[in-house]
Formats: sequence, C-alpha cells, structure tokens
Amino acid sequence: MNSIHPENLAADLSLEVLGSAGNIISGIGYPGNHHEKSLCWAGSEEVLNEFNCGYVIIHQSLSHLQEAYPNLCLLSTAEKPRLVYARAFHRYFQETAEPENHVGLHRANQTISIGDNVFIGSDVTIGPGTVVHSGCSILPGTTIGENCIIRNNTSLGTEGLGLEFDDQEGRYIPFPQIGRVVLEDYVDIGPHSTVRRAAMGSTQIGYGSKIGSFVNIGHNCNIGKHCILTSHVCIAGSVQVGDFAFISIGTTIRNKVSIADHVVLGQGSVVTKSLSEPGTYYGHPAVRVEGSGQNPQTQDS
Repeated sequence: MNSIHPENLAADLSLEVLGSAGNIISGIGYPGNHHEKSLCWAGSEEVLNEFNCGYVIIHQSLSHLQEAYPNLCLLSTAEKPRLVYARAFHRYFQETAEPENHVGLHRANQTISIGDNVFIGSDVTIGPGTVVHSGCSILPGTTIGENCIIRNNTSLGTEGLGLEFDDQEGRYIPFPQIGRVVLEDYVDIGPHSTVRRAAMGSTQIGYGSKIGSFVNIGHNCNIGKHCILTSHVCIAGSVQVGDFAFISIGTTIRNKVSIADHVVLGQGSVVTKSLSEPGTYYGHPAVRVEGSGQNPQTQDS
C-alpha cells in the first residue's frame, strides 16, 4: 500500500485537520483494527469512542469534539465521512496488483486435501482435516477451521457489493472491503456458493453449519452454530442468524436483520425484518406460523 502525509490528504479531499498530524498515513483501519498511522472514519460520537489513536474522518458537525479526543487527529468534512473514506482508499491505498496464488504452500500440508484449479491467496489459514474441492477460490484473509468441506467452484472472501455514489467521479465507487472470512470447525459449503469478506471485521460461519449450493452470504454476516442453509439462499450484508436455524430453498433475507435461534424459514420466504422468536416462518414477507415451536433439528423425539 502507499502512504500520504495527512496535510496532503486533507488538501486533496477538502478536509479540515483537527489535532496533531505528525505521522504519515500508511493504511486504513476500523474500530478494533487500527493504529497511530491508520485512516478510519466515524459516523457518530459512539463510533468515535472506539478509537484511541490514528486519523479519523468525521462530519463537520462533530468537530466540536476535538478536545475530547487528544490522541486522535480528526479530519472534518462537509460530505459523508463514509464516502470520503472510500474515496481516500481508492486514490491512495487500494492494491491493484493481481493477488498471488499460494496454493503450493497449502498442498505441502499433508493434513488437508486440495483439488485441481484452486486459488488460495495470502494470509489464509486452513485447519487439519479440511477438504477443498476443485475450482475453489479462497481469497486473502480467510480462516478455515478443522474438518471443513469446501465443494467445487465455491469462493470465500470475495468483495461484497458495498457502494457509495461519488458526485465528483460521477459514478458509484466500492466501499472498502478490508475484513475477513472465518469458518469455524466442521463447516460444509456446497458447490457454486460464495461467502463475502467483511467490509470491517469478519464474516463468520459457526461450528457445524451446513451450506447448500448456489448460496450467497453477504459481507459482515454472522451465521450461528449448526445451521442449515439449503440451496439458492441469498443473504444480504450484516445479517445475524442464530444457532440451529433451518433456511429452506430459495429464501431471501434483507440486510441488517437478525434471526433468533431455532428459526425455520419455509421455502421461498422473504425476510424483511428481524425475527426475534423461535418458530417456523413462511411467506412474503415471512410471518410466524401459529403453533410452531422449536426447529425440528433440535426437538426431542
């Protein structure tokens, strides 16, 4: 990645520098993964509280908070901080080189099995007993637990579809997707499915969960333990699915909703709001079926 002096960044992006700008900015970050030379953004005072050092882009309405954060250098903008952060990433910090295939390093690991025509990027961990079938792509920053199965032509760690419209560019620009994908032990993912890396933090698939074919799991999703997602399920970004969920064929779940433990979603359901109680849900939008109880996966016989 490149680096830039904060004064030059501020001049280019019409930012006001509030605080000490002594360090060169050498990368981007987010809450929980930042350092004194990283560039981040905060849309609210609550998020700003999660930073203890570095450079943070804020809206000018938060400029009065400068004295409350002596260890931060605030970069104030009249635009959306999220957009300015994305603009800075693409101008200064985006890696444009084709990622290198490290599959040979993993083939040397006798505890795992890897098929033909597999791509494995840098900073990938694969646990013992895991099988990666032919045609898979495992992009940088992916962690796969023990005894997992990744079936043919699946992709792990691809970018999600986070976009910001940039009036200066006159087009949509992607929001940086710099997070990770984490698969816990005994996860099974069917062919032609994709798990997208988090914009920030991790997209996570819980212990023992089973994913069918042609499934999309969006960025920053958290799928609980022992879930079953059948084929052609589409889950948008930042969805939280509890443990022992059963999601039937063709179900669609909108972004930023939460689904409780022991929920069953009937075939072709469309989930438009959070489901806070166990039970069976069905329809468009999905509603709870009266008299339904626990997920049959976990009921006593």
